[in-house]
This record gives sequence, structure tokens and C-alpha cells, in this order.
Amino acid sequence: MNKLRHSIVILTLLVWGFAIVNGLHTHSRTRSDTVIATRLGIVLLAILGFIIGIEMFFSGFRILRRKWLIENTPSSTVRGAAIGQVEVCGKIIGPYTLISPLSVLDCYFYKAMAWQSEGSGERREWKSAGEEVLCTPFFIEDETGRMLVDPRGAEVDVPKDFDEDGSLDAMPENVRRFAARRGISAWAAARFEEYCIKPGDSLYVLGTFSENPEAAGISHARAGQDGFLSEAAADLERRSVLDAMNAALPGYRQRSTAVMAEFDLNPPVVLRKGDGPFFISTRSQREILGHLTWTSTVSIWGGPVLALVSLAVLLQRLGWW
Repeated sequence: MNKLRHSIVILTLLVWGFAIVNGLHTHSRTRSDTVIATRLGIVLLAILGFIIGIEMFFSGFRILRRKWLIENTPSSTVRGAAIGQVEVCGKIIGPYTLISPLSVLDCYFYKAMAWQSEGSGERREWKSAGEEVLCTPFFIEDETGRMLVDPRGAEVDVPKDFDEDGSLDAMPENVRRFAARRGISAWAAARFEEYCIKPGDSLYVLGTFSENPEAAGISHARAGQDGFLSEAAADLERRSVLDAMNAALPGYRQRSTAVMAEFDLNPPVVLRKGDGPFFISTRSQREILGHLTWTSTVSIWGGPVLALVSLAVLLQRLGWW
């Protein structure tokens, strides 16, 4: 969303610059249908720029509030974590994994998204075909211990492991199977993205350390349901993906994981979503704060400038200034 907003802002500013220069040359010309259409387009862009500028201004304060929250939340070791809002850093481990359907990676968590192309030429647009999120139990571990992380409801900030678009018939069988599950036509153009949390990843987690609400144990949920995948369900997912990729990965073997007995899958406390924000990232706290500082500054100062310039252009085009 941020990339889209910034792209619109840049495009809007470029169009305004062109329109202002062009307007100086066409001011004395006879008004034609082309000039009227151009001016109408400038008015619409000015309205859009004004709305985006106001939204950027207020979103900048929301970003700044998150920055302050991260700065004021005490960093904790796993063993020293107290009940409530905490932030911890560490390596990710777990008793068993699953295989992501698009990038075919050994992971504890994946979020796969699909879009289907509709229309053609300038009218072509991407329509969401939904997303699929699955996870197995995983723990964040530091030198003092480990704690179970329940990623449901988290804002996950990790690099893309899969990002492709094009004709489905040119994509691997595992991608085509995923597309079929999302109801995408076999002859359609489609776009896919996937994010994974993998064994050994270093994560920064800001969340609520609280009593485990699912003391009954690990759920045997499958796609579309809440909860962790059981070991049997994860194995079924793994076999399904590898079956689709059998020709490409004939020698694939699952990465060895620690034995189940080493992990308490039903601990009394867990790091999860609570009343505050829940954020999981592969970036360090310093990198996150730097990004939030830059983004909030641009939004808070750039938003009003964009809104005022847009308003000035709008008033001028309407003849009110």
C-alpha cells in the first residue's frame, strides 16, 4: 500500500508539472474538447492529490505513534519476559515444518496470495483471488530460553520468497495447483506472492506475552481454519506439494528438525496478539525504527505540502483563485 501511495504521489506531481507548463502555452488558445478533457483530468488529479495528502498526514502520526511504542516497550530476553506488551529477538526453531506451496521452502509459516488478471490493454487490472495462511508451532529462542509464538493476527514483515506473474501454463505444476485451489482459470494470467518464516530466521517480535488461550493443545486445522497444523496435517501438506514437484525435486528430503519431546506445544504462556500491536519482522529494531522515522517524517511534512499544492491547483482550475 505504501508503494502504491508513493507511486500515485510521484505520478500526480509529474502530471501537475506538465499541466502547469502546458497551461502557460495553451492559456491563450481557443478552448477545444481536448483542452477541456485535459483540464477535467487535472481537476480530478488535484482532488485525488488533496485526499492522499490529508491521508498521508494522519497516517504519519499513526506511524509515529508506533515508533514511540517500539521505543518505549522494554526489550526482554525470553526468560525475563513479563506478562504484557514485550519485544524479543531471537532465532526461530520448532518441532516440525511444512512446505510452502509456491516457493517450495521448508518453513513454519507461509502467507501465499494470488491475483487474476481481468480485462486487457489499458483496462487490465488484477483482481484478488484470495490468500492462504498456514503455520506450524514455532518458538523464538535466545540464550536464556524459548517461547511459543502464535502468529495469527500478526503484521508480518519478511522478504518475499516468491513473486511472479504471467501465464499459468508457463508456471510450475505446484503453482498451477495452488491457482486451481483459488479458483483461477487454467488459461488466465495470474500473479502470486509468498512470504515465509523459515527455520533459523532471526526475528524481532513485538506482541503480548499472555496466558495461552488454547490450553487444549495443538489444533488439527487445515487450510482455511484457525490454529496450528498438527504434525500429521503438516506432513500431508508437505506430501501434496512435493508430489506436484516430484519431477523437479526428485531427491528432496525434509530438513531435519528437533524431536517433538524437546518442545512443549502447550505452554502456559505464549507470545501472541493482544490489545496492542503484534508485529513480526526479520529486520532489527534499529532498522525498523529508522524506517518508521523516515516514513513518518515524509508523511507528516509531505502530506500537507501535497494537499496544499493540490488545493491551489484545484482552485486555479475552477477559476476561484
